[in-house]
Amino acid sequence: MEETISEIQLPDHWAWVELKDLTENPKNDIVDGPFGSNLKSNEFIEVGIPVFKIQNIKENRFVDKNINFVSPTKAEELSRHSFQKGDLIITKLGNPLGLCCKVPEKYPYGIIVADLMRFRPSTRRVVVQYLMYGINSVIVQNQFKAITKGTTRPRVNLTIVRGIKFPLPPLPEQRSIVSKIELLFSELDNGISNLKLA
Repeated sequence: MEETISEIQLPDHWAWVELKDLTENPKNDIVDGPFGSNLKSNEFIEVGIPVFKIQNIKENRFVDKNINFVSPTKAEELSRHSFQKGDLIITKLGNPLGLCCKVPEKYPYGIIVADLMRFRPSTRRVVVQYLMYGINSVIVQNQFKAITKGTTRPRVNLTIVRGIKFPLPPLPEQRSIVSKIELLFSELDNGISNLKLA
């Protein structure tokens, strides 16, 4: 059963915030990729500044395959659409859309394509891993479904994304939740490994 936000009771010390409240500067910290005409496939090169595409972004994980690159000059031209280590990348197109993962450590800087959004969280307000898990949760994913525009190629409006409601506990509790989730994922991975071994 899908609950609406108004039906969800948060603990007293939690608060509903909007995604934009978890940044220092919403217009600069939640951005999408460049228009298609500003980044063409014929500008991709073998070595340079990495470009993340929609197929690289899955729920809670980055798929490190088929990475394209652009020249440093092109990356500078598209700097508004850049990411850095610690950012989150969210899909803006597809079904389902709103999938989120963290930029891997091995990619300190790069560019996103038009079908993605880059979210630069304020670490004073939110634990990045907690935010990632939260964006991939049913509560936020249901909001993405509700705001999806377009039938054949669903996509979302950036302004509306910044206003998505998000359940926020105090920082120490965020850290505890992340630790518990990661422990469960670790146990799940071990279980899968043991099953394969068996």
